[in-house]
Amino acid sequence: MSTRAAIASYVAALNAAGLVAILELHWGAPGTQKATAQTPMPDRDHSITFWSQVANAYKSNSSVIFELFNEPYPDSNQNTPAGWQCWRDGGTCPGVDYQAAGMQELVTAVRSTGATNIILLGGLQFSNALSQWLTYKPN
Repeated sequence: MSTRAAIASYVAALNAAGLVAILELHWGAPGTQKATAQTPMPDRDHSITFWSQVANAYKSNSSVIFELFNEPYPDSNQNTPAGWQCWRDGGTCPGVDYQAAGMQELVTAVRSTGATNIILLGGLQFSNALSQWLTYKPN
């Protein structure tokens, strides 16, 4: 069974039991690197495509929530304006050695599929810092 089929089967089982499934991106890797650990931010190389594909697969299922990147920690895990700008806009970011995908890009990728699923966006410092969330919130 493919990974996609296994996830679809598990989501169906959760939904059949009356549970809402949260699909999240937790590990990623830019370029041809393998995703073997958590990174500070999602990468532009794969994360936008990933969320477009996931959103297309589950956009008709309101019992699936998308957590676009679990526990981001750009700017060396500091709660700074530079970290928040990276969080929202991506690009070249302090403490990140690859092109990061910002939350706005990921939200846009999901919404451009027509998906209206609930989206979760944790703040900085492994989702613990929310002090600037409203200032930097994506559209």
